[in-house]
Formats: sequence, structure tokens, C-alpha cells
Amino acid sequence: NNQTVEKEWDYGDGLVRKGADKSHVYQNPGKYIPYLIVYDSNGCKRAINPLDTIYVYPNPEVIISKQGYCLRDSIYLKASYVNEEFPVVSTQWFENSLLISTDSAFYRKFNSKKNRVCLISTNEKGCLDTSYLNLNLNQPEIRLKSSRDTICLGSDWSVSASVKGDTTIRN
Repeated sequence: NNQTVEKEWDYGDGLVRKGADKSHVYQNPGKYIPYLIVYDSNGCKRAINPLDTIYVYPNPEVIISKQGYCLRDSIYLKASYVNEEFPVVSTQWFENSLLISTDSAFYRKFNSKKNRVCLISTNEKGCLDTSYLNLNLNQPEIRLKSSRDTICLGSDWSVSASVKGDTTIRN
């Protein structure tokens, strides 16, 4: 009666781990053939393939681009996908956990200066990519100070303006 004394998994990617029940995260896309290797008390070995082949597909690679920098302007957001071998079939844009678009490109007006946008893309194999974009939008703070609000005809009215923030004053 030969008893099993050791079990190990060869995941097919160069990594081997001891134990009967193991999970594994593949680091690279590709085709892998995993084996469970069992050794008995006599030193005999048997390899069993529980699946024929495991196919590991790449996550979509996303580049987010934006046009526009001002608060309350329409900001153009666009997702470009690097790996077209496995096309993206689902695109979801979120702002503060609220779904705002399912298009790969769209315009949106943001009412806050600081915004965090999340893009979740899924390719045809069901692989996901989650990307984040911090949008820091500008709006100059302007303070006006008038010498007075009532003047007589022919009198000067003067006003001074102070501007705070990342602005360029154009005449």
C-alpha cells in the first residue's frame, strides 16, 4: 500500500508549489499546461493534467486622454486601446461611483475643481482593466473692489481686480 507523501503543482510557467490545493496568478499572457505531481512513499511519481490548457489573455491596455482644463467647460475624455488583438467590448466611465458614460469618448461638464474619474474596460475574453484619471480643473478666483457704487455724471469710477489661481491675464 503506497501512500501519497508529497503533492506539488507545476503551473507551466516555471513556478512549482507544494501542497494539494493551490491557486496561482499568471503574470504573462500565454498558453500554459499545469500539472499536479504526486509522489508516493516509494519515491514513485505521477503527473496529472487536470485541464488540457489554460489560456491567459492580456488585460486591455488603456490610454486616457483629455482636452480641456477649465471648470464647467466641456471636457473631452477618450480611451485608446493599445492591444487590438482582443477588442474591448465594454467601456464604463465612473465619477464618484456614478456611471457617467459607456462610450469610448465623450464630452462632460464637471462642476468640481477636483474630480476622480474611473474607466473600466473589458475585452472580448472578459479580461478587465481599471484606470483612474485625476482631473484638476481651473477656475480663476476674481475679487473686485470698487471705490464707490454711486457716482455723479462726469466723475471717475475706479475698480481694482485681484486674480488668484493658475491664470494668465489677457488684455
